Amino acid sequence: MRLLALDTSTETCSVALRVGDNVQVLRHAGAREQTAHVLPMVQQVLAGAGLSLRDLDAIACAHGPGAFTGVRVAVSVAQGLAYGAQLPAIGVSTLAVLAQQALRLAAADGKAVTHVLPLLDARMGELYAGAYAVGGDGLVEALLPDRLARPEDIIAALPALPAGASWCAIGSGWAAYPALADALGVTPRVAEPDAQDVLALAVRALARGEAVPAERLLPVYLRDTVAWKKLSEQGK
Repeated sequence: MRLLALDTSTETCSVALRVGDNVQVLRHAGAREQTAHVLPMVQQVLAGAGLSLRDLDAIACAHGPGAFTGVRVAVSVAQGLAYGAQLPAIGVSTLAVLAQQALRLAAADGKAVTHVLPLLDARMGELYAGAYAVGGDGLVEALLPDRLARPEDIIAALPALPAGASWCAIGSGWAAYPALADALGVTPRVAEPDAQDVLALAVRALARGEAVPAERLLPVYLRDTVAWKKLSEQGK
C-alpha cells in the first residue's frame, strides 16, 4: 500500500508517506507557515521514495476540526493533489489523529492505553472534544461524535468506562483549561496532530472503502454543531 498523508490543522505542518511497511515523516513547526512548506515537503518525501503522485493508492489529510486556516490548507492541498493525480482522497478527524498519537506515544513508553480524550483549544471559551476507545485492531474508534463543547459540559457527557479502564488525555485544549484535567484526575500530554497518525487511520479507512473522489473531500469545522451538554441531556 502506498499512501501520502498530511496535516496542517494546527501550528505544526507534517507530511508522511507509507510504502509497504516503511513510513517516512517530515515535520515543520511554525504558525501560519503551512502553505509555504507543505508542498515542498510532499515533493521531498516522494522524491526520497522514488515515487510520483500517480504511484500512490490515495492521499489523506486531517480534515478538522482545528484552526480554520490550517484545516482549509490541508483539505485544499490534499484535494488538489488527489484530483490532479486522479486518486481517491481520505479525510480523517483531527481529534482521532490525536487519539491515535496518544496510543503510539504510550506504546513507546511501554504503557497501555484503553480510552483517549483528545482536546483542542477552539478559542471563545470552547474546546474541540473527542472520546475514543482502542479497538481490537490497535486503532481508535469514536465513542461519541467529535463536538464543540464548553469545558464545563465535557465531564457530564463522558460515557462510563469499564472496570479497570481510565482516560488518557492529549492535546492543546488541556493546557488552556488545566482545571478540567484536575477534575478528571488525568495528566495530559500536550501534543499537536501528526501526519504519521493520519496514515495509520487512513490505511483502515481505505480498507473499509471510505475513500472518496477528490471533489468530495470536505473540511470539518464543528463550529455550528450542538454542544456536548445537549448530547448528554438527550441520553437522560
